[in-house]
Amino acid sequence: MKKLIFISLIANLLFLLSSADEITLKEYFELVKKNNPNYKKATLSKKIFQASQNKFLGKKNFRIFNHARYYKHELATGFPTEPNKVDGYSITTGIDKRFWQTGGTFTALITNSKINAEAVLYNSRFTKNGISLSYSQPLLKNFGGKLSKLPYKLAGYHVKIKAIEEFENKEELLINFGQEFVICALLFQKLTIMNKRHSFAISQSKQLKKKLDQNMVEKVDLLRAQSLEKLIEQQKMMIESEFISSRIKVSIIAGSKKILNQNIVYDFSKSIELPNIQTVIYKIKNTSRLIKMVDILMKQYYLKLSGTKNKGKPKLDININAQFEDGSEKFNDSTSLDKPSYSAGITFSHPIGNTTNKQELLKVRLELERIKLEKRNIEQLLESNTRTLISKIKFSKKIADLGNERILINTNKTIEEMKSYNTGKTQFSTLIQSQDEEQEAKFSYLENAAKYHGLLLHFYALTDKLVPSN
Repeated sequence: MKKLIFISLIANLLFLLSSADEITLKEYFELVKKNNPNYKKATLSKKIFQASQNKFLGKKNFRIFNHARYYKHELATGFPTEPNKVDGYSITTGIDKRFWQTGGTFTALITNSKINAEAVLYNSRFTKNGISLSYSQPLLKNFGGKLSKLPYKLAGYHVKIKAIEEFENKEELLINFGQEFVICALLFQKLTIMNKRHSFAISQSKQLKKKLDQNMVEKVDLLRAQSLEKLIEQQKMMIESEFISSRIKVSIIAGSKKILNQNIVYDFSKSIELPNIQTVIYKIKNTSRLIKMVDILMKQYYLKLSGTKNKGKPKLDININAQFEDGSEKFNDSTSLDKPSYSAGITFSHPIGNTTNKQELLKVRLELERIKLEKRNIEQLLESNTRTLISKIKFSKKIADLGNERILINTNKTIEEMKSYNTGKTQFSTLIQSQDEEQEAKFSYLENAAKYHGLLLHFYALTDKLVPSN
């Protein structure tokens, strides 16, 4: 019993150690998402456009302003009672605010001014202080703050579009990075095959040398075996060089040097059951991120159309103002602000013909029509790409399956050729040819299986499964 437990523990330990030296596509993608600068960069576009949108919120802030002026004049006059020198200053400090909910603007002003006048017969000075409160409310154009809020709302649609583009860009990156991983895994499996064949070739050369020493084979068979051994070693080194270069590239993409010492693991025999093509097309047309982007763009232009219509309305504003002033020769006597005045009025303006706005409306309507046609075009392209891709996947799967059958046939053929050679019925060159065909069948299968899995990456991207939306 203790022996069984010990063997189990050793087996588990060996499994954990071997797993630590391997990396799968899923683990590779996790490293890419964590470390790759291009993948991280893809997440910034939305944040940049959010910042651009939020800058419009500044229009709701209170605004403080100030105007200060000093002046001095010497006047030409022929009358002793008229001033010949005038100097003074005026200071206006104010605050205003736009209200998005109404479209109105509130303004408050504090004013202080002083004037000194010198004449031949007299000198005079006058100080004036005042407070002014005013409110302007649009009744047609920008009523309810429609135009005030428009830039912020339009920018909001840009943020939504960029959020979807972020997923699309990430998906495109994962397709390219995933294919690099598949290529690396393909080379790794080819190298594994070549290592086994090289070991077998070395073993064959040793066996033939023993047989030659016993005069059981001809020397030409040994020379052929040794030549084959060197050829296989050469081929193995070429594949190993490609694999090392590919693994370095994959390591840099994932931002992990650990990959340089790991085996690239990928199950090329794995396949998926494709759903019904009509179901896929229906789902893509209703849930595709590309279609969603066009729908958002269309909503943006409908909002733009509504805003353009509002711009074309007459400017009709009601203005209300209240002022409280006081003035005297001395500053202390001019601060009671006991002289009120009130006013209310309406301003109206509208361009005759309104040509500019009519052309802007026409432009927006034409752009909307173009977007609708673009949506139909995208739907057709998605259907075409889906049908083409599924067809390619199906044929690629069949080709890979035939390649797998070919491996079994060639493997059995090599076994039979080996038996025939050992009994002297077949020449060594025929055995070598059979081994070459077996190797070529394995390589061909791997290459076709890699194409199949590369197409699956595109299928996952087309159906938005490679980078699922939140």
